[in-house]
Amino acid sequence: MNTQSQTSEVWLLKKQAIVLAHNPPMFEPCEHKEKGICPYSAKSKYDPEVGEYLWETYTYCGAMSGSIDTRAMKLDKCWLNMSKGQRSKHVKNVNNSVFPRRGYRYDKAVKGWVRI
Repeated sequence: MNTQSQTSEVWLLKKQAIVLAHNPPMFEPCEHKEKGICPYSAKSKYDPEVGEYLWETYTYCGAMSGSIDTRAMKLDKCWLNMSKGQRSKHVKNVNNSVFPRRGYRYDKAVKGWVRI
């Protein structure tokens, strides 16, 4: 009986490992939360400045609205803790940096906007 219970425990652990491998945790850690986990954060390799998927993984904030680039690293502090004025200022700054005025193009080698 002892060996049978051990094999059933091992089987359950293997099953849990397979389930976790195919279904990653729902909440991702966020760099602006004290507890670390936020229900609004998500990870992706998409870069909105380039418009392509790259090799680097970014954390995105799902609570942020009105902005083109919702990466958490662009935030000074948590979006949920910002006042309305701080949010508006942040959205204007980010949108101007992602889509600058005419006369600029995105250079992949420099990883930034350069004047034409």
